[in-house]
Amino acid sequence: MFFFWSNEIGLEKFWKSNADARLAVVGMYDAMQPTYKTNHFLWGEFRGDSYTPSGGATSQNIELVLQGITAENRSVLKWNNLYILINRANQCIKYIPTISGYDKNLLAEAYATRAFTYFDAIRVWGAVPLFTEPTETVVDIQRSRTAGATILKDVIIPDMLKAEELMIVPSNNFRFSKASIYCLQAEVYMWTKQYDKAKLA
Repeated sequence: MFFFWSNEIGLEKFWKSNADARLAVVGMYDAMQPTYKTNHFLWGEFRGDSYTPSGGATSQNIELVLQGITAENRSVLKWNNLYILINRANQCIKYIPTISGYDKNLLAEAYATRAFTYFDAIRVWGAVPLFTEPTETVVDIQRSRTAGATILKDVIIPDMLKAEELMIVPSNNFRFSKASIYCLQAEVYMWTKQYDKAKLA
């Protein structure tokens, strides 16, 4: 779960400028591709009753639709890429504020990404291991799960509110912006049945 440049460039030479921070945020978004390219669908709409699997009703497809997932669908159950994404967001959250005159929008994107990713994690698995600091050594990389409700209260909601506070970019088609942060807030509040807050968002 090490960030790709931590071993190649070194922390003492990186995180010196907003150009470094932008590279880190791009690296964070890059981790979304293997995390979500298929799983976003398999963890979500696929599991509803409105989907007809391509290739027929295989045992793996039926398991996903019926919520009875076994080791046959282990590729869907893996969260390794998800935690690489979280780790990259954690690195941005830790190190971007150490840069003189850092771009707050970049930090906002990291907070929004971590909130978004943990929100998906707790909806798929319920309780999951919680990491809010980057993994920089092999110590403490194995953790027991934290209750989804705790992650929601202590990480997801504070992160999305912090992202809103920091972000000034009104919209962006490909990255987090003020508009997409409000969309995330609305979805989280709908999930928690806080409908007045969802409507406001």
